[in-house]
Amino acid sequence: IRLARAEPFAHVTAVDASDVMVALAEKAVAEAGLTGQIHCVLGRIPGLPFYGTRFDAIVSKDLLHHLPDPMVFWEEAQRLAQAGTAIYVMDLFRPATPEAAREIVESVSANEPEILKRDFFNSLLAAFTPDEVRAQLRRTRLDLEVEVVSERHMRIQGLFQGR
Repeated sequence: IRLARAEPFAHVTAVDASDVMVALAEKAVAEAGLTGQIHCVLGRIPGLPFYGTRFDAIVSKDLLHHLPDPMVFWEEAQRLAQAGTAIYVMDLFRPATPEAAREIVESVSANEPEILKRDFFNSLLAAFTPDEVRAQLRRTRLDLEVEVVSERHMRIQGLFQGR
């Protein structure tokens, strides 16, 4: 919704694998008066339901660490990109030790319910390191920059150069 408001001529396709989340997104989009600009889609990676479609931008937030095989994300990004497509991914990165992960959890979510803290801790441990992401990108020949931007997040970005 923020992206659509910031870029009123952009058409946004929002994807989630949860029908509940898609329904919530559709409701929020309708309440924001943006149904003509934002299309919500139920889908999973790999195999998003876009055939012959290319996008000008691919944006992902905190998805990569949920995938058992991150290559499916990078391959899907390549499939849906065209020369010049902007790719922007923000995700957690795995701290050096479980103790460091616990410190991050406590510094960010000390007052949250225990189940959320446990999920956050497990997400940190499941995340990839910046070097692991760089190796993934080399395997797909995606020329994207990987940069640590906080104590827990990395940004992966760049332009798709084409096939």
